[in-house]
Amino acid sequence: MNLKRQAVLALWHDCAAEHHPEFERWYQTEHLYERLAIDGFLRGRRYESCGGGPQFFTVYETRGVDVLHSDEYLERLNNPTELTSRVMSGMFTNMSRTVCEVVSRAGRFRGAYACTVNLNAVPDASDTLLESLLENHGVASAQLWVAPDAARLPATAEEKLRGGDSRITACLLIELLREKDAQDVVGQVRHDYANLVDEIGCYQLICELEAAAAIDSARLLVSATNPDA
Repeated sequence: MNLKRQAVLALWHDCAAEHHPEFERWYQTEHLYERLAIDGFLRGRRYESCGGGPQFFTVYETRGVDVLHSDEYLERLNNPTELTSRVMSGMFTNMSRTVCEVVSRAGRFRGAYACTVNLNAVPDASDTLLESLLENHGVASAQLWVAPDAARLPATAEEKLRGGDSRITACLLIELLREKDAQDVVGQVRHDYANLVDEIGCYQLICELEAAAAIDSARLLVSATNPDA
């Protein structure tokens, strides 16, 4: 299935344990709502590592690459809130952040677990590759993301707070039903695509927020704090 008009913002990073309470408060009470309120953002999903890769993986789904170059989004990146500035400058480490197009997808389910396979090149016959992964009944779905050169974001105020981000070339996102299924898929991918693999991480889903829910929550908050609005 061709989804070239869709895009994702894929992020991986670590965070020291002593910062976790404030980090979680920021994500769950401010940051996800702020991002999902931007026009063109569709959904945000947060994951935590259960084997390999950086500690946290977050993906934002958008209508297209243009959303991630929009004036509205760049205004947010260049004018971080006070809490965002504190989190970005003191809690994020080993940050990888890339705008990607979703070039192919197989399977209709969402999984409780995910493997991210960061690649150093785009594999040939990607549709066949994704369909072959679905032969494992523990695989819910699979996507191939590719970072177009034109989609590279300029360094923003947020990135400068973090000290600069690394980027990927391409990524397989493999969603799975159970942790054991993730472990099985890691072995298969390492064997079949060893020359393409840069890094593999296995993750458990923490939470998901859709844009409509984020906007409704923001409206409820405004109504609660200002009944006459």
